[in-house]
Formats: sequence, C-alpha cells, structure tokens
Amino acid sequence: MAVLAAVVVMAAAPGTAQAHAILIDADPAPNSVIPASPTVISLFFSEAVDPRTISIRIVHADQRPVIGVGTPRLDSTGLVVRADLPELDPDTYTVEYSVVSAVDGHPNASIYAFVIDPTGTAAPPGLPLPPSTAPPPDPVAIVARWITTVTGLLLVGSVLVGLFHRRWIGAEERVAIPWGPLAVLALITVVALLGYVARSAAAAFHHGIPPGGLPFDPLAPFGTTSFAIAMRIALVGGGAALVIAATVGRASGRRRLIALGFAAGVVLIGLSLTSHAASIGGPSGAVVDAFHLLAIAAWLGALPAVAYLARRAGGGLAAFAAHARLALVAAPLVVLTGLANSPLVVDESRELVAASYGNLLLVKALLISVALGLGAANYFLARGAGTRRLAILAGGEVAIAALAVVVGTTMVSIQPATDRPPAAVDPRLGVAHVYAEGGASSVHGIVDLPEPGVQTYSFSIADPETGAGREDVVGVTITFVPPAESGLDPDTELAEPTPQAWIWTMRGAFTPVVGTWTLEISVHRGRLIEDEVTAFVAVRQVVRTPLLPPPTTGGQVLGILAGPTSGLPPGPVAWALPLLLLGGGAALLVVERRGARRARQRPAWLRGSRVAAIVAAIAVGLSLTARDTVAVANRPPEEWVTAVNPLADDPSAVPAGEELYRANCQSCHGPDGAGDGPAAGGLGRPPEDLANIVPHRLDGELAWTIGAGVAGTQMPAFGTTLLDGERWELVTYLRSRWPMEE
Repeated sequence: MAVLAAVVVMAAAPGTAQAHAILIDADPAPNSVIPASPTVISLFFSEAVDPRTISIRIVHADQRPVIGVGTPRLDSTGLVVRADLPELDPDTYTVEYSVVSAVDGHPNASIYAFVIDPTGTAAPPGLPLPPSTAPPPDPVAIVARWITTVTGLLLVGSVLVGLFHRRWIGAEERVAIPWGPLAVLALITVVALLGYVARSAAAAFHHGIPPGGLPFDPLAPFGTTSFAIAMRIALVGGGAALVIAATVGRASGRRRLIALGFAAGVVLIGLSLTSHAASIGGPSGAVVDAFHLLAIAAWLGALPAVAYLARRAGGGLAAFAAHARLALVAAPLVVLTGLANSPLVVDESRELVAASYGNLLLVKALLISVALGLGAANYFLARGAGTRRLAILAGGEVAIAALAVVVGTTMVSIQPATDRPPAAVDPRLGVAHVYAEGGASSVHGIVDLPEPGVQTYSFSIADPETGAGREDVVGVTITFVPPAESGLDPDTELAEPTPQAWIWTMRGAFTPVVGTWTLEISVHRGRLIEDEVTAFVAVRQVVRTPLLPPPTTGGQVLGILAGPTSGLPPGPVAWALPLLLLGGGAALLVVERRGARRARQRPAWLRGSRVAAIVAAIAVGLSLTARDTVAVANRPPEEWVTAVNPLADDPSAVPAGEELYRANCQSCHGPDGAGDGPAAGGLGRPPEDLANIVPHRLDGELAWTIGAGVAGTQMPAFGTTLLDGERWELVTYLRSRWPMEE
C-alpha cells in the first residue's frame, strides 16, 4: 500500500518541467542586416544565467571561427551577456551560444545568424529568432527528482499523521512512531537529491566541471546561483531529516516529530525554489508551489502512515475518518494552488489544446478531479459505511492516480507552453531579386519589399562575362513602366551612387499599385556609352499582420472526444442532454429504492439502467467539455475577425492562391475540398468538407486559421511557411470557390 500511495503522490505532485534561460533578443539582432561591424555582441535572456557557464562562438559563412571574440561578461541583472568583437568583414556570421540557467540549472544552447553588408542589398539570412534548445531530458535526473519529491511528501505526511491522527483516534499510547522506515525515507531523499544534482552538473558542464567552491560540496560547480542555493537548502533539510529519524535522542516523540516535519518541509521548499513556478513567477510563485507541495503531503503523502495507523490501532474506518478531516482542507488547497500557478505554465487558453504541455495539464487536471471526487465519497462513506465499499473507492482513487503518474512524468521532459514564442514571418523574406542583361552590362536588382509604397531599390552593375563589378559607371537611370491596366504614366528616376562604384541605390514610392512593373534601366558608362537593360518586378501586397500564436503541436485527443457531440447545437443548449441523463439516473435510483423497500430486493434491470444513465451522462459531459474547449482554442482574436482581405479585388490573387492550395492543402483536403486527398486516409479523422466551412467564416478568420492551424486536429499551422500575403491569396482563392453565405 505504501508503494501505491507513493504512486499517488507522484501523480499529484506538480510537474517539474521548468523554464529555461531563453534568448529573447540580441544585438546584432537575429536575421538582421547591418551596415558595419559591431564592437560588442549582446544576448538578452529570459532568466538569470550562471556566469561560469557562458560560451559564445562566432563563425564565418565558411565555418571559420572568428578570432578575437572577448571573454563573455554578465551584467548586474544576470540577464544580459556581452562580449567584445574584433573588426568583422562583410559576411554572414553565425552566433553559437550556450548557457546554464541560474534558476533551475538547466542548460540551453542555440544559434542565429546576422549579415554585415555595407551596401544594404543583402537579403536576411533566415528566420527572426530560433528558439533555444536544450539537450534531451536525462531520464536518470528526472527519476531522481521525482523520488526526492515523493519521499519528501511521504515524510511530511507521516509526521502529520503522527502528530494529529493518533491523538484524534486515541491511539498515541498504542501505536509507536516507526522511526526505522522514516529514516530509510530520509536516506532515500538525500541519495536521490545527490543523484539529481550530479546528473544536472553533468548535463550543464559537459565541457568540464569548473574549478573552485567548497570542498565536498556537490553543488560547487554551480557556484552561488539561486539554483545552487535552493538545492543546498534541500540537501540541508534532507540531511537533518536523516539525522533526526536515525538518531535516538532525548527529545520526546512529539518534539522529534516536529523537528522531522520541519526538516522534510525544508526539502520541499528547496524543490519549490527551483520549480517552474519559481522560474517564471519569482518568489510568489515559489511560495504558492511550496503550499501546493505541503497540501499534497497532507492529503496523499499521509496515506501510507494512515494505513499503518489503521492496521496497528485496529478499526480502519476510524483512522481513515480522521484523515478525511485533514484531507477536507488539504485537497481544495491542492486545487487552488495548482490553479494559481497554472497561468505560469499555460499563459493562454488556446495552449491547453494546441500545446502538448497543455494537453497533459488538462489530462492531469481531469485525473486529479476524479481523485478528488473519490476522496469526497470516501469522506462521507468513512463516517459509517462498510469497509468493503470504502476499500473499493480508495482503490479507485489509487488507480486513477496511477494513470496520472504517467502524465506527470511526461510533463517533466517537455517544453512548457509559456516557452512557446508566437509565430511570425519576417516580411523581408519577400525581398525580390531581378536579373537582366543588356549591352556590356548585367544588372542584379534587389527590392527590399516588392509591395506598393516606399521601398528601397539597389542595383549592382557587373561585367556579364567576368561577373566583376563595373567601376566605370557614372550614372543609372530607371524608368518605372506601370502595368497596362493601371492607367498610370511611366516615371523616370535617377539612382544614387554608393561608395562602391558598381552599386547604385534609390528609395521612393515608385510602384504604387500591384501588378507586373517593367524597369527600363539605363547604365551610363563614360560620356557616350549607354547600356539599356529591361527587367520585370512583380509587385504584390505583403500584408503585415499581428503575431500568430505558436504552431499547433498538441495531440488530437480532445478533438476525438469532441467528435460524438459535434452535431449538437452550440452553447449551453447541448448541456441539457447530460442533465437529462443525470436526472433519469436519479429517478431510476428513487424507483429502485422504493421497489426494494416493498419487495425487499432491488431489480437488476433498474440498477443496470441507473448505472448506464450515469455513465452516459459523464461521457456526454466529457465530450461537450472537449468540444467547447476546442472551439474556444480555435476562436480567432478580434483583430482577425474584423480584418479585411487586402487582396480581395486583386485578379492575380486567385491563380496565385490556387497554386498555393495545390502545394499545401490539396494532399489532405482534396482537389474539391471534400477531405478526400491522398494523405487524408492516413489521418485519424478526415478533414471536414471545405464547402461546410468556408461559406460560414469571415476572410480574417480563414487567414488566422491557415496561419495558426486547428488545435485538436491534424491541420498544421502555415504561419511560418507562408507569407502573410500568400495566406491572403489562399483566402481569396477559397472565397472564389465557396462564396460567403448571406
């Protein structure tokens, strides 16, 4: 029973998945193009980092390391890392960094790139800010941390039983405190905590443990970071608990128990200081997490001691009834503290469905809710019902918690939802390149963003045979010829020279409408020589929209659960069905009891019907809850609901959107949108017919859904693969196929 209770405690304990020191900004910025060599590189992190673990390496495009990068230094906040740089030549540079969080001891590493280009004509090297990455989770470290948490909770729970339960049932003289098993628990706590620290150091300092620190200090590699201090607190508490439990002293049993409980509580406090709540919420998050752990200890961590007391004192119901008094306070506190810290791990309701961490948090909450329901039934049954029924419900509570342990253990090793950055596509990725040749010159033109409005144009003039830049260019004239259907007149402009004789630039609103523009470029070489070059630029509307939520990575369990009730009316009307089923179950119970009083027996068919009605009510209720949760998760923000399609009247958007549909959508949705594409057969549920969706959605809702994906299904997010303008082109095509219903 102690083993099963340990499983229950592990299931209910808060997840130990922690935030890491995430790179949130940098200078030079990721994906930036800068005109000159910076003198300093600055990295900005989401939480304090350990100064002895910082590593910064910068390499050229050909992977040659940059020589002369200064020693990284940390500012007073612990959040900003800086290093001096040597003079860098124009090139693409990759920054490789690695740090260890000073809060939770977790390592992180990643790379990003920037470009030095004095001409300003180079395209950005990649996406804006790649997420930091951590090494694969260490199973040994995870198990060691969980064992530490479990034994700490069991120690605190046992102390509470020894202090209160024995007195409540009058068994203080008859039941002695089992100091031997408590000493074993304390020893396991210390050993597991040392193992966790050792594995954390091995992961954080894979290049070698830094020297220094106190002798025999297992946390010396971490110095005096908050993680090291918190773990030292936990080790001191564990060591004190071992000494108190294993040493026979003169103190009375009650004083000794109080000292043991205080020492075990220090272990839990140390763990809370390195929890996810402390990483994100600071001291207040750590305090709430500590109360969460202590409440779990009082409710579930005490179960082995309660079972021991029931066996030694006789009359098991009395021991469980006494524990129910404490659990009646502790269990709601577990729920309230869990709810208080939940915004720290899931900052938006959509993440409950869209993120894997949110999926697991929902499952864990459901399992704990069922355990709470069984615990409430135990509370009432322990006041007078039979031992057999109490044992059945208590066994169900343990079984449900045994499922929750799988969920809790998985949450340890995955990224919290709050660590998922919003998705965005840098509109500069829409830079247009044009190549043309005429006379003795070839022209490479770059338009920073080929859309109506003020843009920057750069023209590189080269010898078509050698590719070398022409240094004899004295002037460049560009005539912008608009699309024939625009009715605009051509506009001739002069380009400006740059320090490089072969590069000429200009900036202005020279392409005010969408369409294909003809650029007639005149390259003047000397006084009489002139090369005529013709190029074409497709001007499109690149729409800058708000950030999209992170891509959908969650499972489809909620979507599958919602399937049976997807056809019911939306809103509270559908909830009449489970209420009617519950009412029917209650009515059958009344009929059953009346029949039993008259005939002195309960008809079997009544009992079966009552159970079936209650089970059906629960199943329908779960399905409706899943349906409504998925619906809320997939509800676009208001700014997207009111967004207007800027390409609705662009005739070129329909064929462009059709090409995008064939490339990205047709494999699942099929050529006619019926959900019969070649890849649909491998999906758990085929996509819904677009004819039933598109006519009932606004353009902005469709654009948001394309970019964000559909949580609870296998519909992926295209926010990081399609430009905003491309998503609007796709919406324009969908609307041409399925017009909006009035």
